Amino acid sequence: GGGGACACMCACVRACVGACMWYGLSSGLPMVGPKPGYPGMWLAVGFGYGIIHGGGIGRYLAQWMKNGYPPYDLTEADPARYGSWADDTQYVMNKARESYGMNNSYGYVKEERKGGRPTQRAGPLYSALKERGAQFGFKVGFEVPLWFERPGDESGYKPSFHRTNWFNPVGRESKLVREAVGVMDLSSFATFKVAGPDAHTFLSYVFANKIPKAKGRSCLAHMLMPNGRVMSEMTVTCTATEGDSGGAEYMLTTGGGSELHDVSLHQPSPVQVHVLLPTFHQTFPSL
Repeated sequence: GGGGACACMCACVRACVGACMWYGLSSGLPMVGPKPGYPGMWLAVGFGYGIIHGGGIGRYLAQWMKNGYPPYDLTEADPARYGSWADDTQYVMNKARESYGMNNSYGYVKEERKGGRPTQRAGPLYSALKERGAQFGFKVGFEVPLWFERPGDESGYKPSFHRTNWFNPVGRESKLVREAVGVMDLSSFATFKVAGPDAHTFLSYVFANKIPKAKGRSCLAHMLMPNGRVMSEMTVTCTATEGDSGGAEYMLTTGGGSELHDVSLHQPSPVQVHVLLPTFHQTFPSL
């Protein structure tokens, strides 16, 4: 009774600790999972309200570490979604301010945020496309042309819950591609080569699908987890056969945000192959 009350009355605050809320990631989402290039290093950082996520994220990582694969898909929080294009202090500062400023804002469908853009990964066609009226969206560091302005169109990013300013231009371009032909800039897609004397054997081991052997042939292929779930989907194209002077070679194409994630699944390989990553200065148009 009385003794307890006295103890409470005599208690005092020994220290005050001010913890920071994290808004340093460009997407506003955390990084959860293994860090590419650092075997055995796991990340769970970038949470704006960290303690709230502790139980779920702790369980998620524990199951991943135990089983060797994630229990469910959290691609949007994959640390591998950031490449060297994000190693820019000014870019990070701009995105941190933007993320904090948008913390309590409502979002639009097809939302675009302008902070820190364009990045150093804008691409070799950026200026040429911009001169032709391209209106850009952001995708893993790239400025991707979403639609092209014509005389009479309202340029810029004007989101809406009804009809946006790009509704009619996109309809116009869709009709053009259906009835004639169009060229798309697919530079934001990730592509890399697998080459070596055991390239076909290796890809047949990695993917669940039949890998083409004839030059110029392609297939859509899936890498699976041990439990049979799809881990990654790629387009595999044979660019050289075993009979060519340089040996067999394949070009693999995947989503831009999956580049580091997918290439890490190919290393280390059980056979003699070389995985070659492209540079940011390559352009891939599609007809």
